[in-house]
Amino acid sequence: MADRKAALAELLGEIGLPYEEHVAGGEGYEEVEAGIGTALEMGFGDLDVTTAAPPLLSHRREERAEGDEGEDEEEEEEDDADDMSLISGLDLELIKYADHDVVRNILRSEASDLKDRARSVEAKLQAVEMESISDYVAESDNLLALHAQIQGVDGILGTMESLLSGFKDDLGKISGEIKSLQEQSLGMSIKLRNRKAAERRLGTFVEDITVPPDLIAAVLDDPVTESFLQRLVELDRRLGFVRGDALAQRAAAADDVRPELARLRARACLKARDFLMQKLYSLRKPKTNIQILQQNVLLRFKYLVTFLRRHAPEVLAEVRACYVETMSRVLKQALQGYVSSLTHLQQDIAG
Repeated sequence: MADRKAALAELLGEIGLPYEEHVAGGEGYEEVEAGIGTALEMGFGDLDVTTAAPPLLSHRREERAEGDEGEDEEEEEEDDADDMSLISGLDLELIKYADHDVVRNILRSEASDLKDRARSVEAKLQAVEMESISDYVAESDNLLALHAQIQGVDGILGTMESLLSGFKDDLGKISGEIKSLQEQSLGMSIKLRNRKAAERRLGTFVEDITVPPDLIAAVLDDPVTESFLQRLVELDRRLGFVRGDALAQRAAAADDVRPELARLRARACLKARDFLMQKLYSLRKPKTNIQILQQNVLLRFKYLVTFLRRHAPEVLAEVRACYVETMSRVLKQALQGYVSSLTHLQQDIAG
């Protein structure tokens, strides 16, 4: 313990600080004293803790010697405080931490061991470097092949990018065309709906006002049969439409079909008159079964009378007069025969 204090006192004396005032009982005394003791126990022969004050302290002494000796006591106290703070230099740090395991192992190791370790580490690094170079050289062919494959894949990806760009442009054009087609479809749908509405309104008008060619041929050329009666029904509907519909009366198409309808009406009335007159004249023949003729012929073609009543009342009057005259003759003959038979019967009874 006395040796430790002596070493510390000698160290402080070198830097111009009294041991009793600045170390004994002051701050850091125990740490410095413990560090010096540890250094002495470890035998740090090459660690000089009593000589050669730090350069900064020596420099400050020289500056103080060169300066004015008449500086006041306050500046001397500040210099003493600065000198005391410099005690915590490298030497005191080594003394302070001399009992640390790491510092102790480093200080105890010999320089040759450190050099051997450095050589060993350097040799290992060189071996690893050469091994790495050998591996790189061995894999150079594979790296070249991989580089070529990467370039090939890069080219393929570039081609695919171009194709996809073309597809994108084509899809954009197709999208525009689809949009245009949708607009056209919408317009066509509106037009179709309008045309259907117009067709519903004009279809019946066109159908009723037009005269089909087969109707014209049937009315003009076909004999009076049951199919002829169906044609008369169609002709009657068209004649009634042109005559009674307000729109047809204002339409220019009605002016075009009126002459043809008038011609067909006249022809149909004539054929109906001739047919009825022929059948009525057949009633005048002797021994004619009037009842069968009325039921099987006249009743089946009764629409002829209806057609004449609507479109040719004067012709119907002529036919009616003929029918009345014919039936009058037939009934007169029947009554005369009946009276003659009664007369003969009375004569037979009286005789």
